[in-house]
Amino acid sequence: MTPSGDVLILSKRGAGGIRQIAPIVRAKGYRPVLVSSDVDDRNRPVCDAHLLVDWDRDELPALVRAAEQAEVQPAAVVNMVEPLIPWQQDIAAHYRLPGGQPGMRVLASKLRVREALARLGYDRPRFTGGPAGKLSPESVDFYPAMVKPSQDSGASRLVRRADTPAELADRLASVARDPQEGPETEVVIEAFLPGTEFSIDGPVLDHRFHGLFVVEKLDHDDARHHDRGLLVSPPVHDYVSVGAAQIETAVSRLCRQLALDSLWLHVEGRVEPGGDAALVEINPRPGGRIYRAAMRHRQQIDSVEVAVELALGRRPAVTPKPTPDRLIGMFDLEAMELGTVRVETEPAELLALPGVLDVRISDGYPVTTLEQENMVVCTVLGGRDLAELRAVAERVAATVRFRIDPMPAPTSP
Repeated sequence: MTPSGDVLILSKRGAGGIRQIAPIVRAKGYRPVLVSSDVDDRNRPVCDAHLLVDWDRDELPALVRAAEQAEVQPAAVVNMVEPLIPWQQDIAAHYRLPGGQPGMRVLASKLRVREALARLGYDRPRFTGGPAGKLSPESVDFYPAMVKPSQDSGASRLVRRADTPAELADRLASVARDPQEGPETEVVIEAFLPGTEFSIDGPVLDHRFHGLFVVEKLDHDDARHHDRGLLVSPPVHDYVSVGAAQIETAVSRLCRQLALDSLWLHVEGRVEPGGDAALVEINPRPGGRIYRAAMRHRQQIDSVEVAVELALGRRPAVTPKPTPDRLIGMFDLEAMELGTVRVETEPAELLALPGVLDVRISDGYPVTTLEQENMVVCTVLGGRDLAELRAVAERVAATVRFRIDPMPAPTSP
């Protein structure tokens, strides 16, 4: 098959779903081209070319020159990394590709998303924001509060709850001194929303968000704001489904306001029984970890493939075909110590357990910080009801064996 062009796949810190996206791009007759700042990028072997760009220092002309020198002709740009959204928009606009709408840049900032929603009349939760080193706890009169980097908090990195002004000061200081952040890092501070957390995945078509895959987070860690325990689809509580419909409407209004179209969103919200739902955040990418496999089992839709199709300017079929009379669950196990993960359990051992449909194991994963989710074993489960899913999750937890080896101390020069 003669390649029809090149698809730029953006990556930072090794993230970006390169190993999922590259085979899809190649199967559609295009060359996958990795764009990253690491000359020894571990994802280089799965792509056909590699463009080096310093995300923090370079500007768009540097990438354009690198593409010209490598004889790369971009036909699409695919990005699953939150802080690279401005780059994604600049590249798409320059080459006149899908994703070049100026409204995309709003999605790069949780603070700007909050402000845009407020202009539409969505005033929950209360919020404020600005540089971490300049925000003062005295300016916040709502507690508990959630603190998060506004432009780079994937895997809930540095997302923490603060119950008092002293805790808020500590949370802001931790962002300001983080080696990947700093005092100028934009932070959003939001009133903590009680209730049940949920997520919605789906495409934006004709400026309307289609929520195809709704997940209820039954055991969410509200202190660290990490996913924990069992996540289930469809929701087992009716009020969560009602709340998800409210958020779907709100996100559609935002997409119309920002002229957003032809992209995939992973949206998170919270809702209490009998109450109105409120949006937590919007991510312009498919849900991570093992969401893709769970959605394929539940809806027979490949979220990553649809995202690539949208980036190519195509109109993919997105008609769900849910399996009747079966719940789909996701159950992940997280490393809680620093070091290198060594998983002793084989995937086949877990797949042999009744009710286990899919497995992803991250053996050798380096846990360098506990300020983010570090999921080392992710599973998709199936069951007739919640009780059966809980039983399957217990079998998985009893079967998984892993240890954390300390990382070697750095050698002196």
